[in-house]
Amino acid sequence: MASSLSIIIPTYNEERRLRPSLERVLEYFADRQELLEILISDDGSTDRTRELAEAYAADHPVVRLLPHEENRGKGHVVRRGMLAAKGDFVLFSDADLATPIEEIEKFWPAFEEGADICIASRALPGSEVVKYQPWYRKASGPILRFLLNFFGIAGIRDTQCGFKCFRRETIEPVFSRQTTENFSFDLEILYLAHRLGYQIREIPVRWIDNDDSRVHFFRDSLRILRDMITIRFRRYDFR
Repeated sequence: MASSLSIIIPTYNEERRLRPSLERVLEYFADRQELLEILISDDGSTDRTRELAEAYAADHPVVRLLPHEENRGKGHVVRRGMLAAKGDFVLFSDADLATPIEEIEKFWPAFEEGADICIASRALPGSEVVKYQPWYRKASGPILRFLLNFFGIAGIRDTQCGFKCFRRETIEPVFSRQTTENFSFDLEILYLAHRLGYQIREIPVRWIDNDDSRVHFFRDSLRILRDMITIRFRRYDFR
């Protein structure tokens, strides 16, 4: 990693997982911290997440907290963090590090080959899923891919993995147009990136399912379908 990297970690009630994850990230980049920025973008947590983040940031200059008083959704705080980041490359990563931070190294060759955006995938050959999701989550994959093809995001096998990295110059065009604030925001930013002509590379990664996932499968699946239709037919300004 010769260029600077910003890491956006969206949080909501992550008091148990936040500190261990921050320590893993800082340990991994221990000899490159001058090139690192970590933004904790908090979605109105009601536990001690904000307090712990503030304390950690006070002791680690590369860490910064972006607090939000009300809970508005993961898409909202990811968008806020991405637009506030200063790095040459900007990664957003789930707080549980289900995709281990070292998987970022798999992105650099793709960027060197000209990719604008790299997204982690659990569905490609070469992916290593250490702990599998429940059967109903796995079975939904082909259905989602069919819908993605139908609604204009063809060729991407895993849109929802929470580990995506963007070149600096793609941030404002994509995230300034993002309007979705819930878990469907991944679909919208990939749709926008596709419409804007950016090269998206999907990279197989190591991934570990988390039993404490905040996604409610059946409720959020219906919401994603509804949002997918809304995104597809929304009138965006691409001038």
